[in-house]
Parts: sequence; C-alpha cells; structure tokens
Amino acid sequence: MRLERAEIHHICIPMHKPFITACGVIKERHLLIVELFSEGLVGLGECSANVDPHYNPETIKTCKYVLTDFLLPRVLRKNINSVEDLVKEMSGIVGNHMAKSALELAFWDLLSQQQEQPIYKLLGGTREKVAAGVSVGIFNSLNELLDEVDRQLAKGFQRLKVKIYPGHDYEIVKHLREQIGDFPLMVDANSSYSLNLLNNLKALDTFNLTQIEQPLEYDNILDHAKLQKIIHTPICLDESIVHARAARHAIELGSCRIINVKISRVGGLLEAKKIHDLCIKNRVGLWCGSMLESGIGMIYNIIFSSLPGINYPGDIQESGHYMIDDIVEPPISMTTKGFFKVPQIPGLGVRLNRSKLRQYLIDTQVIR
Repeated sequence: MRLERAEIHHICIPMHKPFITACGVIKERHLLIVELFSEGLVGLGECSANVDPHYNPETIKTCKYVLTDFLLPRVLRKNINSVEDLVKEMSGIVGNHMAKSALELAFWDLLSQQQEQPIYKLLGGTREKVAAGVSVGIFNSLNELLDEVDRQLAKGFQRLKVKIYPGHDYEIVKHLREQIGDFPLMVDANSSYSLNLLNNLKALDTFNLTQIEQPLEYDNILDHAKLQKIIHTPICLDESIVHARAARHAIELGSCRIINVKISRVGGLLEAKKIHDLCIKNRVGLWCGSMLESGIGMIYNIIFSSLPGINYPGDIQESGHYMIDDIVEPPISMTTKGFFKVPQIPGLGVRLNRSKLRQYLIDTQVIR
C-alpha cells in the first residue's frame, strides 16, 4: 500500500492523582497520536514516551522530531506491503524504538483494514479475552496505599504490582501481604537498587512474590544474572529488554525468569512477537506492561496479550483509570471482572473522539 501522509497529534491529559515511581512523578500524560493515511484508510498508532528521559532515553519531544524529520520521510510516498518492509525502511535510523513503534502500530492498523483481518490474528494471537493486572504507584502513607489497593482489587484485577525503592520496600510489602493474603503480588523497583543493597532484595523472598521487576540498573544484565542466582524470587526484566537480542542475552545469562514486554520500548509489535517467541522457546515467563497509554495504546496491549504462552496478567486498564479522560470511543472497559475483550474486527475496534482530541491537543503536525 502507498503511504500518503501522516498527522501527529501531541496531547496532554491530566492524571487523577500523581503517579509516583522510583523514576519520577507523572502529573499529566503527554502522548503522541499518529494517524497514517493510505488509499482511503487511516491507521492509528501511539507514542508513549515520557516528557523526561528518566525511564529510557527517549522523550515526547525527541520522538516527535525523529518521526517528522527522519522516519516519515523514509516511508511516505512509498509502497509498503508488510510490517517487515516498514521495519526495514526504518532500520537506517538507530534506536528510537518508541518513535518507530508509533509508526509501526499505525501500519498494523492499516494492514488489518486492508486485509480485512483482526490485528490479533495477523499477529498470531489465539485468545478472545485477556486477563488484566494493575500497577499501583508510590503514596505518602501506608493508609493511602492500602486504600488504593482496596479500590483496585475490588474492580477484579487479577494481579497487583506495587512500586518500591530502597527504604520503601520491606515494610510496605509486609503490610500488603498481611492485607491481601496469597493474592498474586509483585513489586517493581524501576532500576533503583544495586548489588550493594542485596540484603534488601533477599528480605523480599519471604513474601512469596510472583516476581521482582527490574531491581538493578537498566543496562546491567550481567549483575541481574548474579542476583538471580542468590534470591529465590523470580526476576522480571523490563527496562533492560530493548529488543529481542537483549532478551536472548538475558535468557542465556540467566538474568531473569520473566520478561515484561512493553510494545513501545522494544520498537513495535513485530519485535515484541520475536521476544514472545524466544520466551516460549526457553520457557521464560512473559507478560505485557503498560506505559500509561491512552485507549489507542491500550488496545495494542490487549492485542499482544492475546498471544499464546503469555502466562501473567498484563497491565491493562480501562479508559479513565489513571488519566481523567480518554480520546477513544467507545471507551476501553472490562467485559467481565478482570478481563478485556480482544477486538474481533479489522482495525482497533475504537475510533478517535475528535472533540476529546481537540480538548487535550497541544499541536498537530502534518507530514506529506
């Protein structure tokens, strides 16, 4: 298909409450929404980079620049008939996975409509509904955290993730375990520990956690392998896994027993599927993480979670869960407690709510 033009919408939606992690504080969510036009069809993608480079090197501003000045000029006015062809065209640009992912996702939407097949079937998915977990940030007091956990578990989420950092770990997890019993519980350190704090991490072994996510530095696969030999709790790698090659290295070194795939972090669904296949082949646990996306990005998380072998509930939220509003209609919602339906029709199964888009719009750039 011939890619004719793209529109990049920079939006900003306030959060219900600040989302606090070891990486920083998010009070409002900046996102890029990509519309890709081809032969009367429109595909939607999303860039979920942050405004600062605390999680990974990319930001909303760098992604917008790379999309407009480098990626889109390489693919517009060309006939591109497969995701592999699109990825090959973008391969001359090093890194910038979140920018690439936004464009690739929009192309998956176009391809799905052109071939009149649901995206999950093009990807190889088999599930028609997927289980959801929830991620809870850092709060000023234990009572606030416990209140938030009660609210979220009442909605039916099937796995709880809480954020930790050195000094905000053992007592927090101890109180949560006492409150929720043997409910599936994991913690996410967002790279805030080192091997010098080994005792802090070993102490968490007593709580029967399903996993501890990214305890050490984002680029330190070797020390994660050392740590996994010492602690009983399975390590889940997130920030370290930037592509399938990094996943292979981590698996071969024994750096983790579980991988969290964030579609945008690895560059799109095609690379995410390669990581999925590696995990299945090597019997490594796998689930889909979230970057606090809008409904557009969340649909792609649901689609990826439909793949066979994903064995932990993903971070999948309803519209309005973290942010006060959404830009899609109909809103994303659970079909039954703890489950989301995978779109069974070509495309995303949702459309842009133009009035909401205008309400939260910062700017739009058109590239031809």
